[in-house]
Amino acid sequence: RSPSRGLGDVYKRQPPTLVVFFAPWCGHCVKMVPEVAKAAARLGSTGVRVVAVDCDRAPEVARSLGIKGYPTVKFMARGKSTAYEGPRSALHLVAFAQGQARLDMVMKYVDKVLDPIKMVVIGLLKKK
Repeated sequence: RSPSRGLGDVYKRQPPTLVVFFAPWCGHCVKMVPEVAKAAARLGSTGVRVVAVDCDRAPEVARSLGIKGYPTVKFMARGKSTAYEGPRSALHLVAFAQGQARLDMVMKYVDKVLDPIKMVVIGLLKKK
């Protein structure tokens, strides 16, 4: 089984994750390493994981997710991803990840609350 197959399914079951896609030969990536480490330390107690993917070693993963440049940062939760385009400092990475994690919690709650309503509406529509 290819590592890229089912990656969305894997992230549906995982806690919210800040993923940094990098290449070891990329100067911007090398400069970003200490900032990612600081961000990981700050996010450790929040329930947001930080994962780094070496795209030279996992080209199928990079290809399947449309990674075209390095570094690329995405927040992944419940099988969905949001690209990060901001500054590469720990402070900004943490703020982005925490904001996305809060949004994900709200969306989980909304889904939970609306699910019974959706079922009723679908049931009513099917009866017509």
